[in-house]
Amino acid sequence: MSSLHRVLRIVISIINIIIATLVITSVWPFATGEFSVDLPQAEDIDWGYAGGLVTLSAPVTVHNAGFYNIDDVVVRASVTNSTKFELINATERWGRIPAGSVFGETVNFSIDFRNLMSSGASWMVFNPDFFEIEITISCRYTLGLVGFSAEYKLPYSWDGLIIDMGFGRGELASPSPGVYQISQPYYVWTNSILSGYGGDFSVELRVASSGNLTASSTDHIVLGRNYSDSLILAISQTDYLYLLSNNETFVATITLDFPGMPTIQQVRVINWIAPIYW
Repeated sequence: MSSLHRVLRIVISIINIIIATLVITSVWPFATGEFSVDLPQAEDIDWGYAGGLVTLSAPVTVHNAGFYNIDDVVVRASVTNSTKFELINATERWGRIPAGSVFGETVNFSIDFRNLMSSGASWMVFNPDFFEIEITISCRYTLGLVGFSAEYKLPYSWDGLIIDMGFGRGELASPSPGVYQISQPYYVWTNSILSGYGGDFSVELRVASSGNLTASSTDHIVLGRNYSDSLILAISQTDYLYLLSNNETFVATITLDFPGMPTIQQVRVINWIAPIYW
């Protein structure tokens, strides 16, 4: 019986040593910083645009200088706005990160503005908002016995995709006999993530009181900045003579087309001030 007790004590001691070793080798990398996760700061997040998608790219780095592989690595990202409307809820699975390695990856997620517009959430196209970005990374360690999770939340101020657009004071012009025009200054201020893209800016000008069409025109514009130019609107001689000495209120229907997005329309009022008024 004493021999059996000795064997049991030895077995228990071996098991305790194994457990202690697992505990020490599991805790040690966390305590010494040999296992760590670098999650992005606000300035690390790269926003872009492609084909109607506003894209978000963020670097995540996992340092695994510990004794064991890291398994079942999962990265989750969610983005909500100030009303808690969910814009992104996505997951990437990275699998295994071997022991003694550093693994860096860029997580890529996107907001489909085409769906937002079709679902009635088009306010984000034209209005500023406040986003909360939450990135979570989870994994298993020590032969799958230990779970680890890191979470990071960061704010982001959204300016809108189309920040503002409007008109300046128009002028009459008659560059040659029988040619009558309105030179109408305008501006279109769009988000910098649209840099490198162009679009078409079209205007229909109607008299507010009657709804009669006075003129229409289209310009090609540069996106990604506060772009300004003047539309040349051809008008009749009758309208030219009338506007020369009469104030008028116009309703301008703006149509904006650019790659990847459905046609966007907005309405503005233009208060025409006659150059000769008494």
